[in-house]
Amino acid sequence: QQRQRSLGAALGSWFNAQQQQQSKQQRTPPHLSTVRPEDPPLGLPCGCSDVDPRDSFLRAKVDFSCFDQARWGACSQPFMLETPEEVPEGYCQISCGRCPCCSTLDDVLKYKGLEMFRWMLSFSEESGKTRMPGYMVTLLAPTDSAIWSALNRLGYTSKEAVERDGSAKGILADIGRYHVLPPVEPLKATWTTPFMRGDVNMYTMLSGGKTVSAKQDGSGKVIILSPKSSANIIEKDLYACKGYVEILDAVLVPWAMKGYA
Repeated sequence: QQRQRSLGAALGSWFNAQQQQQSKQQRTPPHLSTVRPEDPPLGLPCGCSDVDPRDSFLRAKVDFSCFDQARWGACSQPFMLETPEEVPEGYCQISCGRCPCCSTLDDVLKYKGLEMFRWMLSFSEESGKTRMPGYMVTLLAPTDSAIWSALNRLGYTSKEAVERDGSAKGILADIGRYHVLPPVEPLKATWTTPFMRGDVNMYTMLSGGKTVSAKQDGSGKVIILSPKSSANIIEKDLYACKGYVEILDAVLVPWAMKGYA
């Protein structure tokens, strides 16, 4: 009987401790947590959502995404906040910047010191998009040294030389778009390294249906292939709001150009 009473007391103490812990977790607002670029991937960071506006939840397809609404400046419109009980937090919480724990793709690039890739993206529309929290893409981001090596092969030794050359800026704009992978339709699934295998082809943001391919070697290293170059992923699946960054050791080149015959 004494052993039974001791066991019962121990179980009671454990149960009370569990209840106190659960109560503490429930009282902690989810927005106080943070997601850093080096943290493991999370589907919905710190409890935030990004539900697209819709007339009915019976419809699987919506007319315009949260990212569209944010780009059009519709985040403060009444229809975005006066939402049904299924979405008490309002539509497009992530894309409209109401999720303070969520890193943008540009935040991750800055955190990892990928300033040359940020500079390359500045020649196209991709730069502005990566600063928006709802941009659902995967960035194939070469290191600074990889981009300097590519610039030297193209015949440029400084940023200023590129910026004075309209043709060079156009080339870098296209190369930048070539390093942005949109999600797989119709699933809206962003690319991550577990799916970059078996010579899979991945579409890029470069017009004309330009793709890159990927394969993995026996050790699990992921290699990205383009028509005129290849690159290894040296840091993988860095998480941002609805997107990922893969860091490369070389620049991908979509067609023959100076230095890349």
